[in-house]
Amino acid sequence: MGLHVKEFMRRFLLHILPKGFVRIRHFGLLANRYKKIKVEIIRQLQGVKESLKVALEKTWKDILLEATGKDPD
Repeated sequence: MGLHVKEFMRRFLLHILPKGFVRIRHFGLLANRYKKIKVEIIRQLQGVKESLKVALEKTWKDILLEATGKDPD
């Protein structure tokens, strides 16, 4: 894609914040500060914790056997 110099500068300068503004990089449910706690709450609300325990108990061989029906050994 070719751009004229003026159009390139216009698009580039859209990324520069005015004086006094602060860039917010992480926000919302998965912000770093309480990410582990919030992910745990989300899993509890969705009932994922129980299925996660079952998935962690399975080995890769068990999962492959269920998915393909073939024994990896």
